Amino acid sequence: MTNYPWILTPTPKFYFTDYHINKIQGFGRENYIGDLEVKWADRPSSEPYAVPFTKIQQMLALPLHRDLPDSYHRILFRFDDGLLMLNIEMLRDLRPVLYTLPGVDEIKKLYVFVKAADYFPYFKPIIIR
Repeated sequence: MTNYPWILTPTPKFYFTDYHINKIQGFGRENYIGDLEVKWADRPSSEPYAVPFTKIQQMLALPLHRDLPDSYHRILFRFDDGLLMLNIEMLRDLRPVLYTLPGVDEIKKLYVFVKAADYFPYFKPIIIR
């Protein structure tokens, strides 16, 4: 929120995104401009990060009024060496693969792998502790 004129409103625990984003328009007005999902990667940006394909599908299906040019749903990856914030539409064409996360005993699920190097213009070397 220090880098953008936003107010982030936490969503309920059962909801599939973390925040609703309201953009401050001045004179105490706010406009809803989308939802934000935060992924804590806990690894350097040089390593790909697995995102459940169902998360992307849910966010793509989430309704949105596109009355402002910056209205879209976003996903934010917090890597050890920076932040990567992407419009969810940018992940639409990634090919999902069957994968089981290491150390998790469960059935394979569909994941897409996001590589920060593929979205370098959107990577910011801002470290959040």
